[in-house]
Amino acid sequence: QLESEKMLPRQIEKTRGSVLWYYQYKPNEWYIRKNSGWLYHIKEGKMDSLQGYAWRKNLCLSFDSTALWYINGQLNIVKRNFQTLHNDTIALQSLLRNTNHSYFNPRDILDDGRYLWLTSQNGLIRYNYNNNSIKVYSTFDGLPHSFSFGLVTDDANKLWVLTAGGICLYDNKIDKFTTRLRFASTSYMEAFGSALKLGNGKLIFHIGNRFFVIDPTQSVTTYTKFQ
Repeated sequence: QLESEKMLPRQIEKTRGSVLWYYQYKPNEWYIRKNSGWLYHIKEGKMDSLQGYAWRKNLCLSFDSTALWYINGQLNIVKRNFQTLHNDTIALQSLLRNTNHSYFNPRDILDDGRYLWLTSQNGLIRYNYNNNSIKVYSTFDGLPHSFSFGLVTDDANKLWVLTAGGICLYDNKIDKFTTRLRFASTSYMEAFGSALKLGNGKLIFHIGNRFFVIDPTQSVTTYTKFQ
């Protein structure tokens, strides 16, 4: 058990699985995601459960921190308002059917203030919550590989994506991705990981048994590799 997990409400210890993510909304209110697929909401000692999807995080705070986005068991998007506790479900599967795209194996989602991004094994999905539309990105749009599984924004709010083929950066002006670090080889057994921003503004990417630290302020991508 991590030291930080010891401060979580005791009720969560009785639930199945390990803690993947948690957020303390108020001193007596928590959201806790476990690798069992369930998201737990605990408020003033009372706990209720929300059905998430699979054993990956698959959730994020909204850009303005007023709500929680998550993928439910039907592979649709849910936006839960922290104040009202209202769950607004977006029919992602219906939107995808109109594009003939099959959404498979989601790992991570991120709200950058304009769009909600969702990773998958066969493309990166961008959901525009202002007009309820989606777009699917693939290698034709600059991704080094269509299997994406990690998302992070830097201090300039630019989107970085971790894929099985490398790490890329989204250019909103041309609506394309540019590969900033290409992996020499990656097996599907290594196609898992995550991405986050450090306190000093650098980005860390975890894939398989490797870690890459990138300074996003550099015009030429330099990185430190740990293995």
